Amino acid sequence: MKLTLIIEPDGRTRTVYNDKLKNLDLGRQKVTRASLVEFDEPSQEWVAYRVHDVSGELQRGDVIAHGPNRKEVEIREAEALMEEL
Repeated sequence: MKLTLIIEPDGRTRTVYNDKLKNLDLGRQKVTRASLVEFDEPSQEWVAYRVHDVSGELQRGDVIAHGPNRKEVEIREAEALMEEL
């Protein structure tokens, strides 16, 4: 999966967080949660949800990806979020 880093005209950057970013000197970071991966007992699969901050509390939104393998769901989740940048 490729890493996309968008640099705004004012110097701020946007990306989907990846541990590879730890090695870059990007200055002070502000990280905002965009999604959540949880195991859904009824369906017996992993589900990645879009999340929204509602008065300081995270609320589940649309399903981004789902499947029996957590790692594969996380990969599809990151790909979907990168497309939104």
